[in-house]
Amino acid sequence: MSKQFVAYLIVYFFAVLYAYKPNFLKNINFSYVYFFVFLFVSILVRSTIGEIPSQDIDKYSFLMTQELDLPNFNKEFVYWYGSKYLYMALGEQYLVFIFMDLAIFTFVFMALNSIRDYSFRNYIQKEEIRFLFFLVFLFFPFVQGYNVIYRQLLASVIVLFSISTFASGYRFKGSLAFFVAFFIHNPSGVFLPLLFFLSGKRYLKILALFSLISLPFIFNFVTSSDNPYIYRSLITTFSGSTINYFYLISFIAFLIFATLVELNLFNFSRSDINNNIQGIFLMICIYLFFIFYTSSGLSERIAYYLFLVFFPYITMYFLSCFRFMPYPRIFLIHLAILPLFISHNSTISL
Repeated sequence: MSKQFVAYLIVYFFAVLYAYKPNFLKNINFSYVYFFVFLFVSILVRSTIGEIPSQDIDKYSFLMTQELDLPNFNKEFVYWYGSKYLYMALGEQYLVFIFMDLAIFTFVFMALNSIRDYSFRNYIQKEEIRFLFFLVFLFFPFVQGYNVIYRQLLASVIVLFSISTFASGYRFKGSLAFFVAFFIHNPSGVFLPLLFFLSGKRYLKILALFSLISLPFIFNFVTSSDNPYIYRSLITTFSGSTINYFYLISFIAFLIFATLVELNLFNFSRSDINNNIQGIFLMICIYLFFIFYTSSGLSERIAYYLFLVFFPYITMYFLSCFRFMPYPRIFLIHLAILPLFISHNSTISL
C-alpha cells in the first residue's frame, strides 16, 4: 500500500467521521485538527517525490533548480519565481511543495468558511460543513490537481477564494487574490467576467457580459500574436470530446438542482443567492465557449476549474435540504469520490 493511498485513506476517514459526528473533538478548535491532518498528509505524499514517477511534479522539482529566463516563466512569474526562491530558501524540493500545499489548504479553508458565512449562514451551521473540508480533497479535480496538474490546482483554489471573498464584499482582497491566481496559471483569467458580475454593480455586470462576448476575439489575438509574452499555443479549432459534453450535462444538472432548492427552500428571497444561480449560469456560458471554440484538452482543464468552484456551492445546497442528518452526508461523500473509481482510477498510486 503506497504512502499516497494511505494519505487519502486518512482524509476519507476524517470526512466520514465528521459527516457522522460533526462535533467530534468539540473541545479542540477545528482549524487545529484540519491543519494538523493535512500537514501530515502533505508530508506523507511529498515524501514520495522521486520514488513515484509524476511528470508534472518531477518537472516542477527540476525547474526549481534551473535559471528561468523564458517568456513562459515570466508570464506566470508568481509560481515559477516563487517556487524557485522558496527552493533557494528551504533547500529541498519536497519542502517547497509542503509549503505550497499549506497555501492550498489555507485558501480552501478560508473559501469554504466565506461561502458558508455569506450565502448559507442562516441555513447551515458551521459544524455541518466540517466534513466538507476533507471531502473537497477527495473530489477528483482536487486529487487530479494534487498529483498531476499541480499549478492549476494552486490557481484554482485561489480563484475559489477570490470568488468567495469578492461576493462577500471584500473586493480588494478578492481582486488581489485573482491577480495572484492569474500569474500562477494564466488560463484562470477566463473567470474575470464572473468576478465583474459578482461585484453587484450594474456597470460591472455589463462589463462582464461584454467580456464574455469578447472571448473569441481575445483568444484569436492571443493565439496569433507575435509577442512571446502574449502568445499561447494551447488553442485549436476542433470541438471538445465526449467527456466534455458529459461535464456540461453535469454543470446544467448542478444549475437545475440549485434553482430547485432556491424555489422550494429559500424562495429566491436573497440577492446573494440569486447571484449564486446567475454566477453558475455565467460559468456554464464560459464553458460552452471552450467546448465549441477550443481543444478538448483545454476545455477539460477549464471543466476542472468549474468543478472546483461549483463543488462547495452544490454541496451546501445539498446540505440545506438535509439538516442534521448524517447519512445524506455520508452518501454525498461516496457519490463525490465515485469518479475516482470510474474514470480517474490511475490518479492515486496504490
